[in-house]
Amino acid sequence: MYNVLKDQNFNAGIFAENILTSRDNVKNIECISDFIKKSDDLLIYHLSTEWLKGLDILSNLDCVKIIKYHNITPPDFFYNFSRLFLCILNSF
Repeated sequence: MYNVLKDQNFNAGIFAENILTSRDNVKNIECISDFIKKSDDLLIYHLSTEWLKGLDILSNLDCVKIIKYHNITPPDFFYNFSRLFLCILNSF
């Protein structure tokens, strides 16, 4: 999605709490208020599991918001790996 927006000459950014890449276009979520400054700026939030910090950011930023829900991993996948994720995904 980032590349599509950039190809259309939009000023796009990627923000995350945990960054596991050296790509320079991915910024820490703490910097998002430096990027989104106007009420007609657009935030596309990719939601897969509950993230309270993300919900707090959504409620505090004054901008246009789109939530893209893309949870494609069934809860049972996490049965042997993470009881926490299993419980979280079963709550949806």
